[in-house]
Amino acid sequence: MKKFLGILVLGLILFSESANAKQTKWVTGKIYQDEVTWLKNVKIKLPPGEFKLVDRYQWSSWGIKIKSTWLMNLKGNLFHQDMELAKIGGTKYLAYLKTIYEEIFFKNKYDGCYPRSEYTVMKRKKKGGFFNCFIVAHIDVQKALYYPDDPQNHNIMAKHIIKKHNIDVPPIILCSQSIFYAPSITETVMEINWCINPETNGASKTEFTNEETSEYHPQNINKFPDKKKFMEDWIKLSVQRHKSFEKEIKAKEKHKIDFGEYDVSEIIEETKTTISSSSITDQLNKLNNLYKEGAITKEEFEKAKKKTLSQ
Repeated sequence: MKKFLGILVLGLILFSESANAKQTKWVTGKIYQDEVTWLKNVKIKLPPGEFKLVDRYQWSSWGIKIKSTWLMNLKGNLFHQDMELAKIGGTKYLAYLKTIYEEIFFKNKYDGCYPRSEYTVMKRKKKGGFFNCFIVAHIDVQKALYYPDDPQNHNIMAKHIIKKHNIDVPPIILCSQSIFYAPSITETVMEINWCINPETNGASKTEFTNEETSEYHPQNINKFPDKKKFMEDWIKLSVQRHKSFEKEIKAKEKHKIDFGEYDVSEIIEETKTTISSSSITDQLNKLNNLYKEGAITKEEFEKAKKKTLSQ
């Protein structure tokens, strides 16, 4: 039995690349770790920890369909971080889609892919039928849930999930938003949203808890050097995630946003280490135990160890 287990673990490690190529099967309540594959070929690295699929929903109106998948990572009952994947599409009439997308993403007076005073970063590339949008901002959670700028946005599902799972939400979260659409690449709008609780991710305690007075607001942040540094690091990580997103969806050079003003080389290495260290350590420990128990040979152990470290 131990030998079979050793062979099984060894196989999973040596052939992990082909296994990861399969699209992730989404199951509400299931735990996901390390990496997921979205829309058949878009691989997304998850931060360390267990991400629970708390909700999947879809709705359609006037020929437009929206599908969303929401993964959340908690510390006890306290919100730590989350990721939401969404795709929007549904009709073959590109002229109609273009009009709808223009209204949703660029002419929405409450929110959208255009400069707003509460956005820390907003970068976009838009020409003809394609657009590529990147936003980083702080979110006043109570305002977003209970009295948003858009009176039609009731956030019923978010409030339901928070109540259902007894989630303790912080007053302020930091979020990034990546939105991409190019008819030559994809038939749907693809969107990835990441949010973190700054306090559980290393920032000092949040003192001002509404959108306008928050230390993270662009008009206030220079008064709080520690918060400014934390936001700068979050921006770098978010930029790297957006660049990885562009790469995974095979965006052409003409579609990509220029992030030349951000030096992400340092955060790339830090992110690689953070993302991989937990899973690599676990794999090496398992291999070492299997070798000590005689489930695998020394040659098999060394081969699997080398493969694991090379990843």
